[in-house]
Amino acid sequence: MLLPTSPLSGNQILKLSLEKAKKMGIKEVILPCNIDNTASKKIIEKNNGQLLITIYDEDQDEYLYKYVVL
Repeated sequence: MLLPTSPLSGNQILKLSLEKAKKMGIKEVILPCNIDNTASKKIIEKNNGQLLITIYDEDQDEYLYKYVVL
């Protein structure tokens, strides 16, 4: 969860994380997102996230999008 006092936005945090993953040789990142979380969905899509699948999480009783960033 992003704290309100964070100097970085969610977009900046994801962008930096993806850059770090790339430097580590990670070629594919899977990002889950609750289907009701419009802000996270926009951030993931802004960072080239492509919708991979929609799943139902029985433990949490909710639907999730799974995105992939290459």
